[in-house]
Amino acid sequence: MDAPQDTKKVITIPYDKRLIGLLVAVCVLSAAVTGFSIYKLQDDSKFQAIEITESTYQEDIDSLTNQLSGLQVEVDRLEIALNSQSDEDSDSEEDPTSTQEGKFLAPASLNFFENGNFLNGDTLLYEEPGSPALSVTLKFIKSSICIDGFKVCTFSTLPHGQDVFVAGKKSGDVVTVAVMMTR
Repeated sequence: MDAPQDTKKVITIPYDKRLIGLLVAVCVLSAAVTGFSIYKLQDDSKFQAIEITESTYQEDIDSLTNQLSGLQVEVDRLEIALNSQSDEDSDSEEDPTSTQEGKFLAPASLNFFENGNFLNGDTLLYEEPGSPALSVTLKFIKSSICIDGFKVCTFSTLPHGQDVFVAGKKSGDVVTVAVMMTR
């Protein structure tokens, strides 16, 4: 008996070079379309994120614009009051640094600069080295200014115990307030 021979048959399939070229062209075109689609989707999502960010910032810008408008109204009101008081002051022969209602405190006359707690709408509780728990009565005049953060406030709206800085003119146990700022 003869040993079996190892025979392999090679099958050849006829092909057309044009068909192979066409298949390669279709694959390349398909890859290009897929790549462009993915690029376009990513590009569209970038614009969507930008639009969302712009709308968020626009709300903040609108809010700040409204706050500025409110401050401008307050500044205008204060300028009108200042001008009317200046007209009244020029008619009188009184000392312009007097602390009567409506007068202005001259910066040179300020002698009280303290941090403390605003109590009961007219008292400041503060400390000095060696003297804890001092208090003074606060006197507010038309030119007294109250600042809470970045906005103008009224003294009556500050909460009991609010931490404040006061600059004013002290006479005895009374301080005529020039400026009060929250801390």
